[in-house]
Amino acid sequence: SGSLQRRALAGALMVVYAVLLHESYRNLIAPVFSYLGQTYREPEVFATALSIALTVVLGMALPTNLSSASDFILWTFYLIAVAPSILIAQYADILPRDRALWMSLWIAGVFLLMVWFAQHAMPLFTIRIDAPPALVTLAAVGFTVLFTGLLVALGGASFQLVALDAVQDVRVSYKSALTSIPFLGYAVQFQTAVLNPIFMAVGVVRRKLLVVTAGVVGQLLIYSVTGYKLTALSPIFVIALAWYLSRTRGRLTSPVLVLAITGTMTASLLLDHLSGGRFFVTIFVNRLMAGPGVLTSAFFLVFEDQPKYQWAHSFLSPILDSPYALTPGYLVGRVFQNVDSQANVNLFGDGYANLGLVGVCIEAAFLLGVLTLLNAASRGVPLAITAPSSLVAALGLANNSAFTS
Repeated sequence: SGSLQRRALAGALMVVYAVLLHESYRNLIAPVFSYLGQTYREPEVFATALSIALTVVLGMALPTNLSSASDFILWTFYLIAVAPSILIAQYADILPRDRALWMSLWIAGVFLLMVWFAQHAMPLFTIRIDAPPALVTLAAVGFTVLFTGLLVALGGASFQLVALDAVQDVRVSYKSALTSIPFLGYAVQFQTAVLNPIFMAVGVVRRKLLVVTAGVVGQLLIYSVTGYKLTALSPIFVIALAWYLSRTRGRLTSPVLVLAITGTMTASLLLDHLSGGRFFVTIFVNRLMAGPGVLTSAFFLVFEDQPKYQWAHSFLSPILDSPYALTPGYLVGRVFQNVDSQANVNLFGDGYANLGLVGVCIEAAFLLGVLTLLNAASRGVPLAITAPSSLVAALGLANNSAFTS
């Protein structure tokens, strides 16, 4: 049947994905970024074969025809966080080999349960806000205008954009601004991951160039202040996805999604080979997949036999005392990478740092709850709008906990 053929093709493409990720990491990433803990060791045949098999099984378990926001987000999360965490653990010289394989099995098991819940047990209901469309549009535009004014008032918003590999000074300035304006981080995240992607997606689907431009300009202004690379790159991904879905009338299958990311990896390797550099692999493979995969292992290593945070540094800080002076990201950055910067990780690493394996399950369950609400709120909205609109938030799951993505 067509479904079985799509599953088989997606599984075969995931084998290609695994090979490309390994070659990128061994030849272009580890030789340059070993000082940040991205080291390499020759993998064992059994562990490698098992990790690839786990990855293929998970890919074949996911839906072949994507029909909801949760389908798209789970597929994206799988490609940029789950699969890299499982595969890279075997050849990144971080965890002992037996612990690396155990971690991969645990991650695969948790994600398989997430996929099963999303397909068979997720509650079906609809959330509707009885507000005139004009009022909703006015609220979105009003927030955007106020937010842009805030960025300009900070004195950093401009179109003098720094290179993607030279953003450290911008990030330091933004971090300083966060200390004086506590709510700025939430406003940036809402504009970056919600409003601007919606502007771009709706603009492409409805062929409104001005609306698309507003979303793109908004992302570039935020990048000029924060230095977040994903913000600068997101218009490419969001617009391309919205254009494709508008051409296919909202039809998106699993082989197309896997082919898109393996194609990106192949193009990055080819362009770097032709140029003799590492820029494209660094941005599109290391930034989106390999780096988050490495940090999953790093968090399991650092917090294996250490006290857990229990979210005392976060939303439980009013009632719990943190066992550490630093947040999990900064502690791992200092201990594992020997740098004074934050090592952002996905829900597997963050959950483990907070409450061990139970913490991983809690964050996974929370994400499923959010996806349930997202499906309810977007029911009836075309995938051509919901998928591109949620893409930035989905990509953020590679290096953010379920509570902050």
